[in-house]
Amino acid sequence: MRHAVFLSLAALVVDACSLDFNRFDSTGGATDARAEGATGEGGAGEDGGGEAGTLGDGGCTTSSACSGSAHICNKASGKCVVCLTNTDCGPTLPSCDPQTFTCRPGCTSDGQCAAGQPYCDPTSAQCVRCIDNTNCDGTSTPYCSTNGECVECLQSAQCPKGDPVCTAGSCGQ
Repeated sequence: MRHAVFLSLAALVVDACSLDFNRFDSTGGATDARAEGATGEGGAGEDGGGEAGTLGDGGCTTSSACSGSAHICNKASGKCVVCLTNTDCGPTLPSCDPQTFTCRPGCTSDGQCAAGQPYCDPTSAQCVRCIDNTNCDGTSTPYCSTNGECVECLQSAQCPKGDPVCTAGSCGQ
């Protein structure tokens, strides 16, 4: 029994020696992600395409509490993430997904899109025909659908009396 207790204490000492004691704030709270129980995941490489990590009790309040590919603190959620904006991503995966806070392929500006789909949808990071109805003005398909296509209608009230039902962006019977 004494031998087991000794080994347990030795393991604690070794673990304590591996902590970075220079990463504590003025109140004595840990700012080192390892000391707080971070479980950041993903092997991001230069573009940060890995998965966002999470922190244990309390979460992060600054990026110094984060490490690995999830090296940025999302203060709103208290979680360490790969990116908050496109500028946090690299050239191969240039777009920061606003739902998962990971870098992904796709466009980041309209200048990267071609004539047939001239607008970069910031939510999907895809080039689309329209972002809103103004992009469809002056056409026979004046409404912008949720998938970025100009369509004849979004709801039946936008259809003429002769074709009163809107189905999949088209007016008909």
